[in-house]
Amino acid sequence: MAMTAESDDDLLFITDLPEANSSAALPSWQILVVDDDPEVHQVTRLVLKRAVILGRSLELVDAYSLEESKNILRKGHNFAVILLDVVMETPDAGLQLISFIRDELHMDTTRIILRTGQPGYAPELDVFARYDINDYHAKTELTHARLITAMTSALRAYQQIQENMESRDLVARIAHVSALLSEHHALVDMATRTLLCLVDIFQTTVSGLFATQTMSVGAEHDLSTSEELSPESGTEAKELDLHVIAATGRFGPSLQQNIDQLAQSDRELLQRSLREARSLIDGNKAVVYIYGDFSIAVVLVEFMDPIEPIQWQALELFSANLGSAYASARIFEKLRVTSDEDLLTHLSNRRRFIRLIDEMIVSGVEHYCLALIDINHFADLNDGLGQDVGDGLLKAVAKRLKEGMPDCKVARVGGDVFAVAGPDTDVNYVELAELFKMPFKVEDNLIPLTVTLGLCRFEDTENSGIDLLKSTNIALNRAKKSMVVHFEYFKPDMAENTRWRLQVIRELRRDFDLRKLDVWFQPQINLSNGEVHGMEALVRWPDTKGGFVHPPGVFIPLAEYSGLIVDIGRWVLEKSADTLIMLQNEGISPGRVAVNVSMPQFRSAHFVDEVEALIQRTGVDPNSIELEITESIAMDEPKVVQQSFHRLKDIGTRIAIDDFGTGYSSMGHLRALPIDAIKVDQMFVKEIAQGKGGMFVETIIALSKRLGVETIAEGVETEEQVFFLRNLGCNDAQGWFYAKAMPIDELRQWLINHKKKLAH
Repeated sequence: MAMTAESDDDLLFITDLPEANSSAALPSWQILVVDDDPEVHQVTRLVLKRAVILGRSLELVDAYSLEESKNILRKGHNFAVILLDVVMETPDAGLQLISFIRDELHMDTTRIILRTGQPGYAPELDVFARYDINDYHAKTELTHARLITAMTSALRAYQQIQENMESRDLVARIAHVSALLSEHHALVDMATRTLLCLVDIFQTTVSGLFATQTMSVGAEHDLSTSEELSPESGTEAKELDLHVIAATGRFGPSLQQNIDQLAQSDRELLQRSLREARSLIDGNKAVVYIYGDFSIAVVLVEFMDPIEPIQWQALELFSANLGSAYASARIFEKLRVTSDEDLLTHLSNRRRFIRLIDEMIVSGVEHYCLALIDINHFADLNDGLGQDVGDGLLKAVAKRLKEGMPDCKVARVGGDVFAVAGPDTDVNYVELAELFKMPFKVEDNLIPLTVTLGLCRFEDTENSGIDLLKSTNIALNRAKKSMVVHFEYFKPDMAENTRWRLQVIRELRRDFDLRKLDVWFQPQINLSNGEVHGMEALVRWPDTKGGFVHPPGVFIPLAEYSGLIVDIGRWVLEKSADTLIMLQNEGISPGRVAVNVSMPQFRSAHFVDEVEALIQRTGVDPNSIELEITESIAMDEPKVVQQSFHRLKDIGTRIAIDDFGTGYSSMGHLRALPIDAIKVDQMFVKEIAQGKGGMFVETIIALSKRLGVETIAEGVETEEQVFFLRNLGCNDAQGWFYAKAMPIDELRQWLINHKKKLAH
């Protein structure tokens, strides 16, 4: 079909068409001549036989009656114009045929020109409007020129109506398939659907291919930073590395190929489109150029016949919707890729690495091993050298692992933790340690690194990627706790221990929430006069049979590991304050209560505020609360610790350093801390036996005197130890020699009995 200057403005198509091959002959106009006078047929043929109107010849079909016309029309509805005699075998035969054409056959686009030799039988005016009659003439008026003019007018009207209707159908089909396209977020799915949509739009068989840039982990070509890849300027195909991701028809064998591998004519057409950054048409082939989300794609379409202008315009309109769908699919594809990629190192992330391990397991690999590599002291390096250097260091590690383990899968699964999976001849402690012997060059820095390794052979754990990673992590945690070696292979009994630990943590959390834990107290005795100077609060986990579910040495570390110790510590402090007030009211107060503070609890930003709020709420004397803080906490982050200690002293609480002698305190550091007492660890007290002195005990007590603080000895069990500690000038002691830890009811009775004992 040819576009005309009189085309309807509502076509919604672009009128500037690319060069096209228009040499093919257009089909003839089909004309039906209906008249009961044979002479009229002869004259009409004589006038129209060699006429060419709007670039096409005319093909005439003759009918001499109403019924004959109906039979012809029933066989085909492709007549552009009908020349119709109003009066034939009956005065209204022509009008009956018009009604048949419009109302029964619904031939709404066919133009009708009425002719009559009896002007008195002209139809009423409403008939023209109701049946959409194009023209009306007396037969005597239709000279050669007038007949040609009337036919040209009718054919032009037919052509415009046809194009309008075809355009509207195309627009409707384009809108429909565009909506379907928007539902396909995967790039390949969207490309495949695009080619199927072309068949739906044009209602004809086409061959096509969809080519774009591939997206893969670590291999994305970012067009947003390259000016020459803008949609206006174009680029060479080789710069884009376009691959065919969907193909149909004769292009089927080109699937997954680079466009450089296409047939010469197809390749040249695509390269021209990319170079000129625009869509092109060439005979029966067209290239649709698409730009979206900083990425370029091309669709090559081949029709069976030369492309008509309206088909090209439809392609242009479809390409606008296709551009939006393509940009959306690229964004979703990028999200999919980046969800599997570590953005800093471009290695696989944990999620994708687990899938890769699953694929290895399914393939039946043997003698494979997984390793987790933890960089030692990375946080210190990051803080000391700056985050940019830290990021550069991680990139350098990733690069060395990839290059040093070419047959293995490498991933970054944590902040400073990498993973490698492959044959155990490659993935083992010796080979991995070798990779870290040389320092890493980052900017102007040469940075030596040490690592800790957790390893797990595939056959030593359950057959899934997530289980294998968990098992390897168990081995890594075991290695990090070792003071001797820096690697550990997973063994099945490690998993059993881990499951047991998790079960204990679940039970501990449940019983704590149900308030099944209890606080017991152990008296602290003044060595010079035997009076009770205080008591230490100790948390216990009793069972229903008079024993304990687990001893403190088991569940306290697990509570610290799980973070539950913060809630438990807060509860113990509240319970201790309430108990002390109760004993004071009963006249048997031990003077003060000592409460252990865990490292997670002390590091809580709200710890000091919570202590102050407790004192205000209960009204307890702050000097009767002694917070026992281990030496390791006291040595941790000196400035922060000093600030917290001074705030606690401002509130009025006492501070004691617990387990003293097990850490590495410096004299200068101890002098800076506002402490009230030092507790001598029981491991040193045990050395006082069978006439042997305790050298460490002597040193600690002497140091305490120089610092002007009290000393409290733990784990005192014999009279010999009491005598030795008293002679050294130790202030207080606690241990089984005096009393074990006991629940509040037993403590109350013990305090009463001890008070009576001293009175006698």
